[in-house]
Amino acid sequence: MEAAWSALDLQSPPFYHCVSRAVQRSFQGHEEYQHRCDWIEPRLRLLSENFCIDIASYTVLANNYHLILHINAAKADVLTMTEVIRHWHCIANGTVLSQAYELGRALKIAEIEALQASVDIWRRRLQDISWFMRLLNEAIAEQVGRTSCADFVYAPVEVYPH
Repeated sequence: MEAAWSALDLQSPPFYHCVSRAVQRSFQGHEEYQHRCDWIEPRLRLLSENFCIDIASYTVLANNYHLILHINAAKADVLTMTEVIRHWHCIANGTVLSQAYELGRALKIAEIEALQASVDIWRRRLQDISWFMRLLNEAIAEQVGRTSCADFVYAPVEVYPH
């Protein structure tokens, strides 16, 4: 069976409907869920500002959320090395080399080559829905761990091409 992420074809229309459902150990159908919106919306803003993925639409419901995402491959293709590093550092730590580069430290040729390999990987990740959703759901899981609704976890993401 083919992995779900490998079914994404960047040559087809780049809009995808992503659904992430919550798995709850207890019935919480009437529970107020505004706090989940408060967790999700700022993270969506951060991710959309740094990924080459646009959010066409989203909704947060009691036990799931839906996103309509647009992969902006053209935007990713024109990002400079510095821009890729800056975007990646906004959502992840990067590497010792990328941090040194961003601070303006002079790098040796071998270090620049190693950094370019990382930048190439990050450029692909910045247009990857799996990475976008992973970082979104990790942030939600961290918030859940800090609250009393620790039995609320998100199941694997479902992605539907549009």
